[in-house]
Formats: sequence, structure tokens, C-alpha cells
Amino acid sequence: QGLFHSSDNFGRMVRQGYPMVWRSQYVRFLELSQKSGGFDQVVRMKDPTGTVHFLRYAMQLVNGEWRINGVEVLKASDFSA
Repeated sequence: QGLFHSSDNFGRMVRQGYPMVWRSQYVRFLELSQKSGGFDQVVRMKDPTGTVHFLRYAMQLVNGEWRINGVEVLKASDFSA
């Protein structure tokens, strides 16, 4: 949260860097794997054009709340779902 300084800045980053997240038509949670310090959650999303995207969210527990610690756009061949 401190990195972006405001919700407007964060929203702009999501719209520009991850448009499939901003305007997703559907979301499906796939693999969840535990790692040191948190979890990785793979998510399948479809954008408004019908293109399917796979993203891996790194989740970290911060002050008792789960927070996104990073997002990686994957190729379908990068994991098994």
C-alpha cells in the first residue's frame, strides 16, 4: 500500500499493467501452494475479448491480514491445473 501512496495510483497500475484483472469476465481459483512466508495462488481469468489468462499471486501474511506480495502472468504450460 505504501508503494502506490493512494488507491487511485494502485488502480491506475492495475488498469495499465493487468487489464485482464481490471475488466475480467470471470475468475476461477486454481492451484494453491504453500511456500516459505505465505502461499502462491494460481488464478484463471477471462478478459472482455474472451482471452484466458493465468496469474500467480504471491500471498503474504502481514499484521494478521493476507496481502498480495506480487503477481506473475503465466503461460498455460507453466503449471498444471
